[in-house]
Amino acid sequence: MWLAHALTLSRLALAGVFWLAVDRPWRALGVLAVAALTDVIDGHIARIARRRRQQAGQPPPSPIGEWLDPLCDKTFVLSVLLALWVGPGLPLPLLLAIATREIILVPIAAIYRFTPLLRSRMHYRFRAGLLGKAATVASSWPSPPSCSATRGRRWRRSSPPWWAPLPPSLTSSGA
Repeated sequence: MWLAHALTLSRLALAGVFWLAVDRPWRALGVLAVAALTDVIDGHIARIARRRRQQAGQPPPSPIGEWLDPLCDKTFVLSVLLALWVGPGLPLPLLLAIATREIILVPIAAIYRFTPLLRSRMHYRFRAGLLGKAATVASSWPSPPSCSATRGRRWRRSSPPWWAPLPPSLTSSGA
């Protein structure tokens, strides 16, 4: 299980690397690809390790991965979004629209995790599933276009930003 946990924790380091690569589209895309790969591989390794322990008659491993993986995922996604806001200048309303899922899920999961009465009545297990993975991919779609539309903090004037088709209420900064 240590390998799965190490891969999970590597996404925190990759979040920092993304900040360094945000102005270089292909490097930023590479960081996102490596982070996605570690997310897939850590879960696969954890399931194999759990199955081997069960087959050997050993007790199941600690549930650290059940909360560590989503925590690192959320931290990575929020860090990428913040880097896109600070670097290429993603409009704040659009950033908040994309980050809403992450902003809402973290407190809900924390309340559930630390409220014994709630856990005893609901019996919900926060596990990664296909729908959650698809939502993470969908919330990350703006990252590569944001990186490719700029060099530094100024947008190229020759082409509209990738968010041009979106409603003005999402893209205006309120000024």
